[in-house]
Amino acid sequence: MLAPFIKWLEERDMINFASVADDTDEGMDTRLRIQKYVFAAQHLGLGTGYEYGEYRAGPYSQDLTQEYYRLADHPVSYEAESGEAISEQFKQDDFPNTVADRNDQWLEVATTLIDMSPQHKSAESLADHVAWIKSSYPKEHTEKVLADLRRSPMRKVIGY
Repeated sequence: MLAPFIKWLEERDMINFASVADDTDEGMDTRLRIQKYVFAAQHLGLGTGYEYGEYRAGPYSQDLTQEYYRLADHPVSYEAESGEAISEQFKQDDFPNTVADRNDQWLEVATTLIDMSPQHKSAESLADHVAWIKSSYPKEHTEKVLADLRRSPMRKVIGY
C-alpha cells in the first residue's frame, strides 16, 4: 500500500521519492515527510497499518522506514507496486487541504498533536503538553498548528 501512496504524493509534487536514500538534506526532508504524510494519511483512511512510536521529530515508524528503503532499492518493485489503487477509504481531497505547502516544523508539531490527542481531554491541555514536548518551538507555533488542524478535516481526529 505504500508505493501507490508515494506515487500519489509524487504526482502532487509533495515529495521527490528519488532522493529518499540520499545522504543529503533533500533525502532527509523526503524521509521525514514520508513519515509525517503516512501518519496523517492513516488518520484520513489510508490503510497502511504502520505502527508509530514517539521520536524526537514526532511519530516514527521503523517498519515504514524499512519499506521505503526497500522500494528505493528496488525500483522495478516500486514501479509495479505503485500501479495499485489507493484505498477508497482514503480521503484524497482532504489530505492535501490539510498538509500541502506545510513546512517540516509544522508537520512535526501537527503529527505530534494528532498522536497525543487521545491522551487529553481538552485542546488547551493538548497544546500545553505538545508545547512542552516540542520546547524548541515557541508555544504560539504549537497553538497555531492546533488551530490549523481544528479548521481542517483532521479536526475529527483531534476531537476538540
